[in-house]
Amino acid sequence: LVLAGSAPATDVPLKLVRNKEKADSYQPYGYQSIRPSAELPIGRWQLPELNAEEPLYAQLTLGDKKFLLIFDKSGADAANFDRMIVDTDGDGDLKEETAHALETNAQIANMGYYPVAKVVRTFGDRRVPYFFRVRQYAGRVMRTQGGEVQTSTSFMAQSFCHYAGEFELGGKQYQIMLGDKDANGSFDDPVKWRAGRDGSPSNDALGDQVFLTTGEKVTSRDFLYFAPYLVLGDTLYDVALDPARSVLKINPSRAATAPLELSTAVTRMNLISADSSLAAMLFQPGTKAKLPAGEYRFYNYQIVKRDPQGDLWSISANCAAETPFVKLAGGGARMSFAEPFLASAEVPEASLQRAVKAGTSAVPIQFQLKGAAHERVSNLTHVEGDATETPLAANGSRPKEPAYRVMDPSGKVVASGSFKYG
Repeated sequence: LVLAGSAPATDVPLKLVRNKEKADSYQPYGYQSIRPSAELPIGRWQLPELNAEEPLYAQLTLGDKKFLLIFDKSGADAANFDRMIVDTDGDGDLKEETAHALETNAQIANMGYYPVAKVVRTFGDRRVPYFFRVRQYAGRVMRTQGGEVQTSTSFMAQSFCHYAGEFELGGKQYQIMLGDKDANGSFDDPVKWRAGRDGSPSNDALGDQVFLTTGEKVTSRDFLYFAPYLVLGDTLYDVALDPARSVLKINPSRAATAPLELSTAVTRMNLISADSSLAAMLFQPGTKAKLPAGEYRFYNYQIVKRDPQGDLWSISANCAAETPFVKLAGGGARMSFAEPFLASAEVPEASLQRAVKAGTSAVPIQFQLKGAAHERVSNLTHVEGDATETPLAANGSRPKEPAYRVMDPSGKVVASGSFKYG
């Protein structure tokens, strides 16, 4: 193991940006389920006059503070909840708060949004705003075992703000954006494995979002999960968000490291240890990364490279349950992934079981592209150029949809067609 070398540090000033209702560029969102109850939570509340015979109450947890939400009706005879009141400063007095009317969605039946709410959180002597809106699904019809028809209403909080900033480090200019993926008021929840049914790490991850690029503006393709370590080029940094100062601190790490060799140069990658105690964001590391010793598996990666004709492509993939962990110790280790990619046509087991249960012979077939570590390709995009010899789909941004044929044991073709992008 070796200590990371010296490198410049930087405090990145961040601006909290309220998302736009009609976005003209990419902006991240996050979601948190709201589970209201007809029972008012314990607390010293001052409530306004309400119209519903049985209003609903919920406390939305944002960071270390809870904010009371009340779902009411515009009139006693209203068919469903269509009025929301938020304790925006968390002081328990909702008499002073403005009631927001539900805005229905013309495109999606029974769904609507309440106007964006602004609440205030306190960090020492600083008051920091946070924006969210509540999405409501109303009137879902359910039938009980006794045949009685009931309706239900569900609520979801959607984060409606993000941090944005730019910084210079090592002679390069970077754009960065932080998104609150779980809409809990924090923008620095570190990535970790979602536990499987047996408690072991699954191939799914939780955590907040980081969008990092050297381009002029951030896009959805610039995504990484937030982690306390950042490999930027050949340097390991410690990363920490200071919400009181609206600053992202990027300091050269003093952690002891070992070299991890990557089989393919990546543009972006998330690495997470088996117990989720270690996690790193990699941005343009080439084929080597210096990291603290641990047992790592990649969650995702993005590779941007040119084909033999010079056109630029981007390929993204996510790990599978079969993707192995790699033990990184003092002597270093190698992580293999990406090429060779293998294509396959698969019938999902769950779909097959449903077809058998329904007594039908029709089943969906999925096209899969898998890498050397069993990872599944999630996106393959033609970024730029017009010289490629790879056939393209009609919009020019993806490869042409592959064709398929299904044959019986005798070799007779019983079905054929082309896959479609989902």
